Amino acid sequence: MRTFGRPPQFFRFALVGGLMAGLNLGWLAVLTGPLGLGYLQACTISFFTLNAVGYLANRVFAFQPAHPAHGAELLRYYLVMAASLGANLGLMAIFVDGLGLEVLSAAVLVTVLLALVNYFGHAAYTFKQHDRA
Repeated sequence: MRTFGRPPQFFRFALVGGLMAGLNLGWLAVLTGPLGLGYLQACTISFFTLNAVGYLANRVFAFQPAHPAHGAELLRYYLVMAASLGANLGLMAIFVDGLGLEVLSAAVLVTVLLALVNYFGHAAYTFKQHDRA
């Protein structure tokens, strides 16, 4: 019988990303629908409420670094995600206000466009073993 090892890192990252994207879409639907917030405000709230979960899921499941977690790693995670938030808000404005896409459709497109950027940012910077002085 053939056994399979653990899934490749990018596949695990994509699974976490899919879960986080689903949570994000649900949160955006609630924030922009019943709560009546603007889509950029909703994206920002979603960023701050979901990223702690994303960090833990990526650390424990997707990247599984051998080194112990520490504050600098969490800071690096949020730096990568802050850059992603800036790109997210800019792209959302282009797709929604500029091209007339519906908010949730634009959010899916932005998620797909930023997935590889986020993966490489986290693989090369956030979860890579760094020398601590």
